[in-house]
Amino acid sequence: MRGNRMIRVFICEDNEIQRKTYKKVVENTIDIENLDMQLVIDTEKPEEIIEYVKTNKGIGLYFLDIELEGQKMDGIRLAAEIRKYDPLGFIVFITSHVEMSHLTFKYRVEAMDYIEKYKF
Repeated sequence: MRGNRMIRVFICEDNEIQRKTYKKVVENTIDIENLDMQLVIDTEKPEEIIEYVKTNKGIGLYFLDIELEGQKMDGIRLAAEIRKYDPLGFIVFITSHVEMSHLTFKYRVEAMDYIEKYKF
């Protein structure tokens, strides 16, 4: 059984193939490293993550695509919403748009890191 300080992991990515890849990497890393973490949500819909963090307290690790095609908000705005409910959470942007990193300062989301997507 996992401890009370378990870190919840969230993935928000609009590309299904990439999202499944990230999910597999996260789950394998948690298992192999025996980390006190759990993948809670992997989705293309930012609202699912917001609804969860609104009603469930705790610290999260959020892997967010900056550009969420077809959604009402992008990853930067999602991060800003997450900060309202999880101010200590860890936000990592996965993006092919590193040039948009300056927006994290504008929205004061305090990103932990950026992972650049490979372009095929």
